[in-house]
Amino acid sequence: MKKKLSVPLITKTPPEPKDKLFWGSDAHGLDLKITPAGRRIYVFQYSRNNRTRRVTIGKHGSEFTLHEARSRARDLAHTVANSGDPAAEIRRAKSIPTIEEFGPIYLERHAYIVSELVKEKAWDGPAKELLDLLNIGASEETKRSRTWPKTPQAMGMLLVRICPVLRRLG
Repeated sequence: MKKKLSVPLITKTPPEPKDKLFWGSDAHGLDLKITPAGRRIYVFQYSRNNRTRRVTIGKHGSEFTLHEARSRARDLAHTVANSGDPAAEIRRAKSIPTIEEFGPIYLERHAYIVSELVKEKAWDGPAKELLDLLNIGASEETKRSRTWPKTPQAMGMLLVRICPVLRRLG
């Protein structure tokens, strides 16, 4: 149902047994979905390669006001107009592991090298020396992997990102 989205429409429309979608007539692509549980969710709808796609902007009230949702929809419409694909970008971002997820995996793969260094002494020195030492014990396959630091700067950035995880793991 195509309607101009307004705060009274959003807040006063009762939920129905199935999701109800209101297509907004005022901002290109901004729609409102009301779930049977009564949640009001802003969505952005667009077409890419002859397929209709929807991206959730967020919940009305706690996350977004109508004004903020309109602004976000304009940004997303601009991305689509410039050949972007917001849904694909969100999927791609979700597939990248966070440091919390990656830390234990990294340690599992490379812990033997770090443990050998720790047995000798606690590390205290520049990232370049640490990278050189790690490269000595690492296999060629490990050094070629996408996750292995190639430069001292990458090693330093990795240490900054992984230190909190290492501290939590003990």
